[in-house]
Amino acid sequence: MPREEKPTTASDRRATTGRRLLKVGAITQTVGLGIVGTSSTWVGSWVMLAGWILLVYGLHTFGRSPDGAPTKQAKPAEPA
Repeated sequence: MPREEKPTTASDRRATTGRRLLKVGAITQTVGLGIVGTSSTWVGSWVMLAGWILLVYGLHTFGRSPDGAPTKQAKPAEPA
């Protein structure tokens, strides 16, 4: 399997970190939901809270990266 290229700029690293935080947050959220549904409500609620915090921070980080920015569209030409 080919290895992924490492990010070279700060914005690339921020986007990679944001994606990673979103993945970990989603997994943590799912695990917390499973814990709440099967065994301990108290422990599961703290795991879910940690997942929410990771998701919010991941969205914030990814939103500040150039990959999360909306694309710029060219202005239409004005009639002469």
